[in-house]
Amino acid sequence: MAVFNTIEELVEILDENPQWIEALRARLLTRELRELPEKFAEFAEKTDKRFDSLEQQLGQFIAETKKFTEKMNKFVEEMNRFAATTNRRFGELEQRMDRRFNKMDIDHGRFRAAHARTAAIRQAPGIAADMGFQWMRDLSVNDLIHIVTNGDTSGISANDLRKFRNADLVIEAVDDQGETCYIATEISYTADSRDTDRAIMFAGFLKKFTSHAAYAAIAAVAIDNRIQDITDSGDVFWYQLEDKYLEVD
Repeated sequence: MAVFNTIEELVEILDENPQWIEALRARLLTRELRELPEKFAEFAEKTDKRFDSLEQQLGQFIAETKKFTEKMNKFVEEMNRFAATTNRRFGELEQRMDRRFNKMDIDHGRFRAAHARTAAIRQAPGIAADMGFQWMRDLSVNDLIHIVTNGDTSGISANDLRKFRNADLVIEAVDDQGETCYIATEISYTADSRDTDRAIMFAGFLKKFTSHAAYAAIAAVAIDNRIQDITDSGDVFWYQLEDKYLEVD
């Protein structure tokens, strides 16, 4: 029988008799501890397989995600192109619609102006009456040309004379003394300073060309607030065209 007194001697005996190590392990360790290395190896093997499988699945997921991302990028590019094309077409459509609406506004403005002109000419005797005169006649373009031809046009530009010849309405009337006078009337749906300026200028021309009294007037459904003072002062008479005057027969 082997005898030892120190741990070192025990180690030497076990080194000389390695078969004793297993017997000693069986005495010192429980079965669970003895089987632990084998079970750990099995666990490690299973874990490696699971990690391999997970790595494979993750790689597949990454690949599929990359494909999906590429498809989404292409889709986004297509949508951006579609949006750009749509915006461009809507922009073009908006421009066309703006041009059409502007034309409609212009046409509507012209229609309203023409309708107001017709109504004002029909009301010419009323305009004269409201200003305290008796209407005699409306002067034609030929009448105005004759007045210009026989009048003193010095200091008046050709452009202003052309405007005068195409005045909206010039009324020949008589006052309560039987004296001839003229009413230079500008017609608009909504009168503004342009109308009052022209009416005053044309009245001045009539007075200069004919040596008769001449007055400025505007005939309109409404007036710009900025010319309220000049109509209130009496420098320009405002004959308001009522809705009934604008009704189509």
